[in-house]
Amino acid sequence: MNTSLVGTWFLVSLQTTLPDGRKIQPYGPAPRGILIYTADGYMSANLMQPDRAPLRASLAQVAHPLFRWRHPIRFLSTLRQLINAASRVQAYAGRYHCEGDEVQHEVDVALLPNWVNGTQRRRLQLTSGQLILTAEETGMKHTLVWQRNLSGV
Repeated sequence: MNTSLVGTWFLVSLQTTLPDGRKIQPYGPAPRGILIYTADGYMSANLMQPDRAPLRASLAQVAHPLFRWRHPIRFLSTLRQLINAASRVQAYAGRYHCEGDEVQHEVDVALLPNWVNGTQRRRLQLTSGQLILTAEETGMKHTLVWQRNLSGV
């Protein structure tokens, strides 16, 4: 375990480089996120686009079986809202360990079901109070910059 990772980190920026070289900000220009590494080897990551619209119905209403039958249009509208809200969030947690310049997140719980029981590998750089994590998948490169203290950001 890399003890210099232990603590709470706040997301400063998230940038994705597409296969054609274009750069995008999938969660907008000011994404929000918290990444926690504990001394006993657990981690939790939560990221989101901050300007998501509030849902028009509560989750309790949507989950109730009669809501679907009594309000089918409102139910479908709420499902679309939920899909839209969830597509702008990433959340997962589990154990972690470091190997060389890589941190491996062993995922126990996640928003994305296909991440559960898998490993998320991140190239890691620690520089002047910042943690830079890089992940590559399907020709894309995701670069996340984290900072311990948000003052001055």
